[in-house]
Amino acid sequence: MTPSEIINIIRRWALKELKYYHTGVPEPALVILDYIKVMSRLTMKDMTEWQALGLMVTEYKDLAESLGISMISAAQANRSAIGIGAGQIDASLIAASDRISWYASSCSILSAKLYEEIQEEGPNNGNVKLITILSRHAEGSQMNDWLNYRFDRKNTLRFEELGSNAERLASASANMNGDK
Repeated sequence: MTPSEIINIIRRWALKELKYYHTGVPEPALVILDYIKVMSRLTMKDMTEWQALGLMVTEYKDLAESLGISMISAAQANRSAIGIGAGQIDASLIAASDRISWYASSCSILSAKLYEEIQEEGPNNGNVKLITILSRHAEGSQMNDWLNYRFDRKNTLRFEELGSNAERLASASANMNGDK
């Protein structure tokens, strides 16, 4: 499916399903694109892959803005992202990151925690982390901060938010000092 076909499907869905407040603003809506990738040479025409990716991200972002909705998409991480700690994560780990992060409003990386991180933080602080590496409209994560999630892949494929690493550290510090 081409980006144009995807955009047309989203537009038809929006016209049929979105409800608007009297101010003309739509009720909150979220479109999730499973993956951003150039699927064929036909999609690219005379462009390089990075140009095609940049165009796709721009078209999706413009669509979301014109409809007044939010949109989330996934992109592939480079092989270098495997097995690294939170302090080493940045936009360069996203495949074709130059074009994707150049046009996106924000970029976050969802990553399994390393065994050492789970041991240090304890199992109650989840097994995955969401690290914001770019945010045009709000501050990104501070160094060594991320959102903790528990991902249950065995039974329900359920995500449960468990708070940020900064909150965990503040709570641990308060407990050590006897504060409540």
